[in-house]
Amino acid sequence: MLIIFVGKSGAGKSTLIKAMGCPENHFEISGQVKKELRASGVPVNHDTVQPILHQRYTADPYWQIPVILEAIGTKKFLIIDGSRSLPEVKRLKELRPDVLIVKIEAGASMRSDRLSRRDGANTDAFVRIEQDEASVTGLEEILAMADITIENNGSLERLQEMAKKLRLLLG
Repeated sequence: MLIIFVGKSGAGKSTLIKAMGCPENHFEISGQVKKELRASGVPVNHDTVQPILHQRYTADPYWQIPVILEAIGTKKFLIIDGSRSLPEVKRLKELRPDVLIVKIEAGASMRSDRLSRRDGANTDAFVRIEQDEASVTGLEEILAMADITIENNGSLERLQEMAKKLRLLLG
């Protein structure tokens, strides 16, 4: 099964995945770009990651699909973290009948607070992130395709409980 976790920045996708305790089943869409930036000594944040991802997806909307399919291999499931490419998601759904799209939602104020703590994003940065997600990516369309929605407006403990239940369901 291929599970695509989608949500706006700060919704809690990565936190939920980490709490599930299955790092071998995790594929982070921005993972390769973050690795390259760290190797170059460049800070990893929205302003450094997003333009590179946008450039690569513009050049080839399907550039990560072979890597994703290789990553799932013989695993029972693979969780894709942070997809922002509508063509990529549509193509994965065509290639694999077992795609499940899980939307993680949280209010803007909560997401802003989380991004401030995690990335040091101030109000201007949060507004810029919101604008990028609305106009540069296909995120809104992907969110509309969700099969399941998880509300994440509560505590970390509540999210961790949801993660345990989800992990049990996946086996």
